Amino acid sequence: MLNRWHEILLAHPNLEEGLKDFPNRVKVSKAFESDEMLVFFRKNRLFIQRLAEGEDEPTLISFEEALPLVECDYDQPGLDFSETFWRNYRITGEIKVERSNRGLSPASVEVKAINNLEYLIRSRVAELDPYREFLVTLRTDMAEWGTRPNIRSAALSI
Repeated sequence: MLNRWHEILLAHPNLEEGLKDFPNRVKVSKAFESDEMLVFFRKNRLFIQRLAEGEDEPTLISFEEALPLVECDYDQPGLDFSETFWRNYRITGEIKVERSNRGLSPASVEVKAINNLEYLIRSRVAELDPYREFLVTLRTDMAEWGTRPNIRSAALSI
């Protein structure tokens, strides 16, 4: 994702500055092979709800699943909202954490992993110094977004 972000910034150098003043809520519609709605929002982590055409119950999807659905050319024109847009937006805009298996208990594997990362970051073990920046990035990503970098790729670059 970071590589993709850098590619976009190289092609559109003013984009990052323009995003600083971006509104909190943006609604956009684009052409796609099927009629679906995705709602991205943050409640202590990143949640993405997807509502497919004809369904009344949204599903929680990962960022990796959502990216190909929202990617488009820089100059691709937006479309007018469909007749069902606002109805679907209301349905999709409310996260149901208890159904998502993403509510975290103190005993969850994810919480334990974050706690272990905190310990490693605070430790004064010299052997960890070359990896400290990666550990901080990993902890931040897990704690704030509920995602993780591609560990295999990151490990290969260490």
